[in-house]
Amino acid sequence: MNTINIHVILPSYLPAPDLLGGAIEGLVTILINQNEINKQFNFNIYINSHLNLKVLKLVSDKYSNVKIHFIKPNLFSFIFKYLHILLNKFNIRINLMYFPFILTASHRVNKINNRKNSIVLVEGNILHTLIANFVKIPVVFHMHTDYIHFDPFYFKKYLGIFNRIILVSEFLQERIINKFNIDINKTVILKNTIDSNVFNKKINIVKNVNHLFSFGYVGRISEEKGFFLFLDAFSRIKNENIRLLIYGSLSNNEKQVNINQFNKTLSLDKRIVYHGYIDRFNLGKIYKNIDLLVFPSTGPEAAGLVPLEALYFNTPVLASPLGGIKEYLDHKFVFFIKNLNSVEDFKNELEFYSNNKSIVTRIKTDIKNNFKLKTPYDYYVEFTDIIKKIL
Repeated sequence: MNTINIHVILPSYLPAPDLLGGAIEGLVTILINQNEINKQFNFNIYINSHLNLKVLKLVSDKYSNVKIHFIKPNLFSFIFKYLHILLNKFNIRINLMYFPFILTASHRVNKINNRKNSIVLVEGNILHTLIANFVKIPVVFHMHTDYIHFDPFYFKKYLGIFNRIILVSEFLQERIINKFNIDINKTVILKNTIDSNVFNKKINIVKNVNHLFSFGYVGRISEEKGFFLFLDAFSRIKNENIRLLIYGSLSNNEKQVNINQFNKTLSLDKRIVYHGYIDRFNLGKIYKNIDLLVFPSTGPEAAGLVPLEALYFNTPVLASPLGGIKEYLDHKFVFFIKNLNSVEDFKNELEFYSNNKSIVTRIKTDIKNNFKLKTPYDYYVEFTDIIKKIL
């Protein structure tokens, strides 16, 4: 088979290669990096961003099989965006949010594509699947989020135009099949991984001079991620020999009442240390300073990459059992939260692990000796097999 053209529509303004982070962007970067060795594809990557990324241009020039299409929003982009928001407030569901971007991207796709050997890969953003109305090649949706929970309207609307849906977990596959009666042959599972090559394992660890037991939270600070439930549970523990290290940014759409609670708790409880956002190249420093990472997602988490990052650095994890998380995390290496419906029960669980450090230490040893991560090469091979079967 000749080299396949893949037109990747990225979900947001974050680029690939993933200079600015982003879970989905990191997965795309795994593919384009591995493709420089295996050369199965020509990647055309479309980014909807106003950022001036001269550095990205320099980086992308190092790739022989990648072309970046940098599409800047214009006046029409903002008009369509706010018209979309306005209409949705009146329950008029018309997908106008990214119309100018999709129109420009589809025009470039049509100029480049060889219909026999090309595919559009929409990464993560359901609204970008609008592109199927303007191109004449297969459109594949790579679903990273439970849209049945967050936005079933647009997912149901665009079901008929996907040639295939790539899902990150069996949980998501089961959800869409049961909800929309989709043919299972239209779906395929590609489980996520992380690119450990970007992490620096040789790092200087900040010494915990007071020998405090350190709980950690890494990721977006939002209600659906269970952060405020965790914060409440931790703050109820009466123990000065523990601390909570928080790494992440507040969600843009977070309720003001939650933001107020967060700020108040930070000011009153000196055991809690908020570090803000930190780029993934420095994640090793984070995880090496955490005794137990807590991943308390209360929503239907599709997969969850944060626990995999923690396990790579031999950091034990206390995780939510909801959604597709259990498919990624072996119970031999992870503790699962027993009850997310009760703050008091959650508090008791946290207290148990901080009082029984030997249990946490033992599982840390098991992780170090036995945990295996799917390699970037394996992820690329699975992806290649999926794309070739579609064509």
